[in-house]
Amino acid sequence: VTGNVVVASGKTLTIDPGVTVKFDSGKALEVEGTLVARGTSSDKVTFTSSAASPAAGDWGYIEFKTGSTGTTFNGEGGYVSGSIFEHCGVEYGGSYSDAVVLGAPYINSCTFTNNEGGNSGGVVGAYRSGGDPVKITNSTFTQNDAIAIRFAQNATITGNTITYNRQGIAVGGGATTITDNVITHNQGAPSTACGIWVRNGSVVTISGNQIMDNGGSGCGSGLHIGGVTATISGNTIVRNIGPGISGGGGGSLSITNNYIADNSADRGGGISIGATSRPIYNISYNRIHGNIATGGEGSALWIRDRTSFGTSVQYRDTYEYNTVTGGTGTSLIFKYDGDPTIRYNNFVHESETYLIYDDGDVGATLDLENNWWGTTDTTNLNA
Repeated sequence: VTGNVVVASGKTLTIDPGVTVKFDSGKALEVEGTLVARGTSSDKVTFTSSAASPAAGDWGYIEFKTGSTGTTFNGEGGYVSGSIFEHCGVEYGGSYSDAVVLGAPYINSCTFTNNEGGNSGGVVGAYRSGGDPVKITNSTFTQNDAIAIRFAQNATITGNTITYNRQGIAVGGGATTITDNVITHNQGAPSTACGIWVRNGSVVTISGNQIMDNGGSGCGSGLHIGGVTATISGNTIVRNIGPGISGGGGGSLSITNNYIADNSADRGGGISIGATSRPIYNISYNRIHGNIATGGEGSALWIRDRTSFGTSVQYRDTYEYNTVTGGTGTSLIFKYDGDPTIRYNNFVHESETYLIYDDGDVGATLDLENNWWGTTDTTNLNA
C-alpha cells in the first residue's frame, strides 16, 4: 500500500487467506463499505510494514468509517456476513495516536503485536459510530506500546490473551461485557488501572477473567471502576501494583465471588473504595488474602462510603460473607468515613495491629454483627 486506500460505500474488499498487506510509512486503509479479511488457522492474513527493518509505528491505521458495514451473526453467535477480521495478524502499525484498527465490528482469532499507540492511543479502538456493537474474541494482544483495547463501547470482549502491553482494556461507555480473558503483565500506562479501566457512564459485566501481575509507572490498580453500573464476579485478581480493585465516583457495584490476593498499594491493597458521589456497593462472597498496604491503611479493605457531604443522606455499602485474611499493613480494614454494613464475614489478621481501624466521623454507626474475628478472646475483641 503506497498511498491511502478507501473502500467506498457499497463496495467490498476481500483479502484471501495467506495474503500479506504491506503499508508504506504513514499509509492507511479506510473502510466506508465492507472489509472481509478472513484467513485460516494455518494461513493467516497479515497487515504489516513494508520497511526492510520494521518497527512499531511504521504505518498508519485501518479505520471503519461512519456508515461502514457491520457484522451479522446467527442465533449461536457465528459469523454470517459483513465486515470481519478473522485469523489475521496486525503488526508495526500506529503512526497516528488514536488506534491501529478503529471501529472494526468483529475481530476473532487475530494477533496484534509490536504496534504503537502514542501517549494514550490503542491497538484496537473498540467503538463504532452510533453505538453499534463490537465483538472481540479469542485474540492475542502482546508487546504493544499502547492500550490493547481502547474505549470499548457496547462491546463483547471474550477469550482474549492480553499481555505485556501498556494497558489491558479501557471501557469508554455503553453496555460492555468482559469475560474469560487473561490480562497480565501490562505496565506503564498513564492510567488509573493497567488491567481494566472502566470510565463513567458504562454498564459493564466483568467475570471469569485473570487479572494478574499488572502494574508499573503510572498504574493505579488491577481493575478500576468509576461512576458506573458494574457486576464483577468470578475473577482472579492477584499480584497487581495498586489495589486489586479500586472504585470511585457514583454508580452501583456488585463485587462477588472473586479471588483477590497479593496485590500491593499505598492503601487498600485488596479493595479500595473511595466514593464521593452516591454509590451503592455490594461486596460479598469474595476471598481476599495476603494483600499489602504500604502506607498501613487497610491491607484488605479501604472504605469510604459517605457520599452526600453537607446533608444527612448516606449511601451504605455492604460487605457480607467474605473471607478475609491478613497481609501487611497497620490495619486489615481501614474505614475512612461513612456507615458501611460489615457482617457475616470471616476475618483473620496476620501482622496487622488492628482488624478494623475507624478513622471516620464521631457518631458514625458501624454494623459489625455476626463476624468471625479469628479469636474467641473477648479481651482482644473489646480492645
